[in-house]
Amino acid sequence: MAATNVIIIVPSQGKDVGAFLAVGQALVRKVYGGRAKVIRTKVTISDAGATTDASATTVNFETADGGAFSWSDAHDLRTLITISHGFSGDGPNLGYGLGDSRFQVWARDESDASGLSKAAQNFWGRDVGKALLKPDGKVILVGCFMGAGDYARNVAKAAKVSTYGSTGLIGAGNEHTTLKYVGAIERGRVLAPMVEAKP
Repeated sequence: MAATNVIIIVPSQGKDVGAFLAVGQALVRKVYGGRAKVIRTKVTISDAGATTDASATTVNFETADGGAFSWSDAHDLRTLITISHGFSGDGPNLGYGLGDSRFQVWARDESDASGLSKAAQNFWGRDVGKALLKPDGKVILVGCFMGAGDYARNVAKAAKVSTYGSTGLIGAGNEHTTLKYVGAIERGRVLAPMVEAKP
């Protein structure tokens, strides 16, 4: 089997998770020729009573077939992709439709100089940033509006690589749409509504 140099993250909770998984698997086959791995998130919220405290939230990762995945084992990645619902300030929603804002674990925090929550700083800066090749690695945020505000720029600064996001609506769960935009970025072209944010 070919070496994995691309990680594709999809949620396992909330609406449209089947479509996101199918698109991720199509990217593995049709864009990356098997040199990619789909990773699913599982968000656990320990205090169901409070709906705003992200400190009670953890994200675990597993492969699409249920195997273990650790960021400490991820090295020299060329591309990290998230496929999910999203919005301009709040990043990937890992449980869209479940009625709890804490499913946007890697959200913004306007009170912090980085513009990101502590969980987002740790994920994009520590986990993803250390796993991606510099300076040629990239993050592609496939989901609505994540390139419209400061979110993609904040991710680019934290991960220290170019980050791509959409300035408008985008059909992240549509195979044709996502393969078109991701494939173009991998060939060095950025098609609207996707834009590039540099670190």
